[in-house]
Amino acid sequence: METVEQAEELTRLGATYLQGFSLAQPMSGGHTAAWFAAHSEDTP
Repeated sequence: METVEQAEELTRLGATYLQGFSLAQPMSGGHTAAWFAAHSEDTP
């Protein structure tokens, strides 16, 4: 996934996880965990 339009279409089609340079550069496992913690949405 490289564009907002692609992300929107994938979400519309039911994707719950996305990857691509438009979200973040490649990173280590520890950095990935920190990225998810910082970017996760609070859900009730």
